[in-house]
Amino acid sequence: MKSRHTLLASLLLTSGAFIVPQVAHAESRSYVVNWFHVATYRQDDDCPTGLNLAQRPLYVRILNDLGYSGSDIEKVLDGIPDDGGTDARGRQAREIGTYRGRIDGKEVDVYSHPYSVPDPKIKLAMGKFANGFNLDGKPAKSLESSVDPETGETGIDNQVRRVMGCSVQFHAKLPDRPGYPSNEWDLNRDTVPAWLMTITGDDLSKDGDVAITFDRALEPVQRDANGEVMPDVTFRIDPDAHAHSEAHGNITGGVLRVASPFHFQMTQDVNVVADFKMDQTQLRMTFNSDRSLTGYIGGYQPWIQVYAQFATLASGTEISYGTDLPGMYYALRKLSDFDPDPRTGENRGISATYRMELLPAFTAPRNVNTASAPASTSSAQK
Repeated sequence: MKSRHTLLASLLLTSGAFIVPQVAHAESRSYVVNWFHVATYRQDDDCPTGLNLAQRPLYVRILNDLGYSGSDIEKVLDGIPDDGGTDARGRQAREIGTYRGRIDGKEVDVYSHPYSVPDPKIKLAMGKFANGFNLDGKPAKSLESSVDPETGETGIDNQVRRVMGCSVQFHAKLPDRPGYPSNEWDLNRDTVPAWLMTITGDDLSKDGDVAITFDRALEPVQRDANGEVMPDVTFRIDPDAHAHSEAHGNITGGVLRVASPFHFQMTQDVNVVADFKMDQTQLRMTFNSDRSLTGYIGGYQPWIQVYAQFATLASGTEISYGTDLPGMYYALRKLSDFDPDPRTGENRGISATYRMELLPAFTAPRNVNTASAPASTSSAQK
């Protein structure tokens, strides 16, 4: 039997690369990504009927759907804490939840086969505001697009925010970081190579055209004495083409934007989703007085890729994020709004926006010893 990673990988979609023109290389500043996560926007009216079931209540519903009686449900869940538990009883409940799917009357792993259960119809975020971009250039259409709370731009396309926004761990208002995703990010960044961004232009202290490149480093981030990501560290650039993207942009009034949509791709954690891709990508980043950059990147992702990055973690995601994964699968598929399949007409891409926070760094070629050699690209020094 194929592993969950193999089954999920077989679902992922591919897209082509995008090349942009270069500007004069007079000055460069590099940055390392300190935070990258789905941009959700908590507001009073975004989940009018409440949040999706989380942790123990979700187990109760799953067992009830499988036909367990009230007394049997209590036996399975007896003594299990709200987070699902890790003892023998917790593992039993997780095992039951994992194999709740049915195909031809046989039990199957529901995370690899989310269509093997009926759509549980998870609650979707509503509300007026959503961080992001008007990706399709069309006017606002009721719940399908919103207003950006920072820029006032209308017609915002961010359907992933609708899918995620009523799950407890995504119900956050940026720049606050949701609890469990923040902890997960904190654990992974000690082993996963860092993401880098470099901005190049004639004079980055003034408004003007710039070239923007994204790369993956060969090293993970380093931490300071407080456990925070250390700025001004040198990273070697991974030469892998799958971990490189380019865009033409401009700086106006201390804000960096792309001049035209581009294709973004980045090698991610190979144990989760190997390639992170977005089409028609837009970017908005603000230069801060502490030399950091904060803002958003958004575009259209393969919706199955969004699902896969959570489904790979299986029951751990359902417990920790408070998200019914088959429900996420159905919602992502239903709300997809880009790239129709020429054969079926079903959209394969979904609009998404991610919050990005970056710190100043240095970059160097792959063959440079970062412990002793000078960096080839300088970070912001003001």
